[in-house]
Amino acid sequence: MARLTASQRIARILARDSVLRHCGVDFERPGTCELRDQTLRLSARSPAEKAKLRQSGPLIQRTLSAHGFEGIEIKLSIQPCHTDYRICVSGKNLAGGSTDHSERTATRHLELLAVKAFADKLAHTIENPLIRASAERMSHAAQTRLAGMRDDGDADMHRRGTDNRS
Repeated sequence: MARLTASQRIARILARDSVLRHCGVDFERPGTCELRDQTLRLSARSPAEKAKLRQSGPLIQRTLSAHGFEGIEIKLSIQPCHTDYRICVSGKNLAGGSTDHSERTATRHLELLAVKAFADKLAHTIENPLIRASAERMSHAAQTRLAGMRDDGDADMHRRGTDNRS
């Protein structure tokens, strides 16, 4: 409980600091600030926000020192469930942390389908031959991985004694 209280206190300190407001980070958003021992873990919503936090690192440390938090190490990460480029199914970020194999496989399948569709569209609409060739290679790679996923699924079904092609 003390860790939660300290994390919330740090979040309030950073959120109310007038100089740190330029970061555009909501320090009081759940999961953004977490203090573990002498390490403050700050989770950004995007790579750009993480870069802003990295640049503000010395300022964050000075602010914390002024409020009695000395010798705090800062670690930055991107919280996957807050990034826009991840596919979410049923409001749950499967790519970022689900432990269920079938859900991860389904999400990976959807991601590869999206990559293939994008690459196909790009290959058919772009005039630059180098970019078109890259898009065609990307489409082929996605198709190969999709085929590999189907083969793995068939092998899993055979191991369990059933065939999914019936």
